[in-house]
Amino acid sequence: MAVAIKRTSKQQNGLPARMGSRTVEVKPVGVWVKPESIYKDYTEDAVYNAQLEQQRLEQQQREKAERLKRFQEEVKKRVQALDRAKKQQALEKSFQAVELERNVVRQSTDAAEKVTPRKNCCTVRQSEDLSIRHSASFNTQGGIINPHEDESNQFEEQSQQVHKVTRQARGRLVSRKLITEHYIHKDLPGGPWTSGSTLDHPVKKRTEEDGVDVQDGDDNDADDLEAKLVRFDREPSPENTRERRIAKKSAVEILGTQVERYPTVPNIYPGVQSEEERVLAQNQRAMYRRLFMDIEREQVKENLRRRKHRKKVSEIKKAAERERQAVEDQAQKLIEPKDPVTGQTEAESFREKISDELRQQQQIVERLKQMQRHKESARFLEALKRNLREKIEKLNIELPPLCCCAPTVWDTNPDTCANNCTFYRNHKAYAAALQSLLASFDVI
Repeated sequence: MAVAIKRTSKQQNGLPARMGSRTVEVKPVGVWVKPESIYKDYTEDAVYNAQLEQQRLEQQQREKAERLKRFQEEVKKRVQALDRAKKQQALEKSFQAVELERNVVRQSTDAAEKVTPRKNCCTVRQSEDLSIRHSASFNTQGGIINPHEDESNQFEEQSQQVHKVTRQARGRLVSRKLITEHYIHKDLPGGPWTSGSTLDHPVKKRTEEDGVDVQDGDDNDADDLEAKLVRFDREPSPENTRERRIAKKSAVEILGTQVERYPTVPNIYPGVQSEEERVLAQNQRAMYRRLFMDIEREQVKENLRRRKHRKKVSEIKKAAERERQAVEDQAQKLIEPKDPVTGQTEAESFREKISDELRQQQQIVERLKQMQRHKESARFLEALKRNLREKIEKLNIELPPLCCCAPTVWDTNPDTCANNCTFYRNHKAYAAALQSLLASFDVI
């Protein structure tokens, strides 16, 4: 009956029949926790604690050493950066000084050229009678020359016109030449021709109209003359002759004046330009070296001046400090109370007391040293007397006494002699008398 009741209850609860003897699952709804006692005693090993403490201290020392090393490295880097910055600043100052010196030199040269201009060696002057010009005077821009322009511009334009007219006239005269300077025909009557003034200088004096005609002549006459020109096998071409004559003559006489020419000739001395450049570079380096030497010299002088100034300032400060100390001591003496008997302050009396004690100690030390020396000398004399006495006894010699204060010579003592005795506290006299006595008996 009971079993049936149990089964009925299990079936009512909905549990399967295979879980017949098992209990029902109970889920926890809370946890009870008991805290550990705060006052629990821990018994640890003392050696282990000491090792931990030692490790902790070593770790702290290592960390401190690392921090110190990092700090030293940072300081070293900062010092190096400051040194580099100072060097760069000094270099910039040197460059600025060089630039200023160069500007000063340039300005001085410009001023010298303005004050003392170059000498004008040209003999061409503004003369209406001797000038060669166009029929209509035009300037380089194509307009009519203004008579009120600057004289320098007129001179330049006139020089250019003279050069142009000279080139054209020289070309036309060379084109009309029939023979060369080197060709000489043997069958010519009258012998060979010599170079005359008309050949070397075909145009010596021209009027204004001739100069204008030569310049403004047409090219047809030149073509006719070119066709009539006689050429020989040994004669070079007119172009070569013209270039040779232009290159040979550096100045041409025109209307009684001398105009310098600068022809385009080949460079026959290729090393001259490089040598000039080298000399120029050397002079420039020498100038820079002098500038830097002057700068360094000025820096040394400035350093010497600063050193003297600092020394003088330090001496002035020391003198002022001594004066201040003297005034302070005097004021302190006036403020501090004085002893009515001695008239000294407590500090002065204390210093005097200390000095007296030191003096007394020195005197005691000196007295002790003197006593020690006397003891050593007395001991030495006693030993010497004993040795001499033994030696004299062996020789059977009897020595007389030195004075009446003692029966024998060995009992004589300068410290125990009478005050009217010769040897009273006179050790030198006693030693001399004893030595002479022993020497007379041939004991020594």
